[in-house]
Amino acid sequence: MKLSAKSRYGIAALVYLHVQNETTSLISIANHLNISKIYMEQVFSSLRSAGIVEAIKGPNGGYYMKSSEYSMFDIINILEPEMLKKTQASTDDNTINQVLCENFYSIVDAHLSELLKGILIKDIAEKVKNYNSNEPMYYI
Repeated sequence: MKLSAKSRYGIAALVYLHVQNETTSLISIANHLNISKIYMEQVFSSLRSAGIVEAIKGPNGGYYMKSSEYSMFDIINILEPEMLKKTQASTDDNTINQVLCENFYSIVDAHLSELLKGILIKDIAEKVKNYNSNEPMYYI
C-alpha cells in the first residue's frame, strides 16, 4: 500500500500534535517535519474541514486535535478517499473479474479497513514518546 504524500504528512502532523499535547503553530509543525508550510496549509485545510483539528487565531494560536481517538482509516479516508473505496466489478466485467471482486478484492478491502481502524493516532504518538524516552542520556 502506497500512501500519498498528503496522507503521510497529515498522519505525521497529527502524531506530532498529539505528542505536543498543546496548541501548535503550523510553522512549528512544518519545520519539525521538514515540510513546506504551504503544503501543510493544504493538508490542514482538509483536516479542519473534516473537524479533525481546530484552529485558534492570535499570537498564541495554532492547531489542536479535537480528539485523540482518530484512526488511520479516518485520516486516510479524509485525505485520500479514493484509496479506501471498495473495489467494484462493473456490469460488463467478465466472470473472472466478477468472481475476483466478490471473493478476493472485497475480502482484502474489508481486512484493510479493519486494520486501519484499529491503529489510532494516539497509539502511534505513545510509541513516539516511548521511543524518544529510550534514547540514552549523556551527562557532561
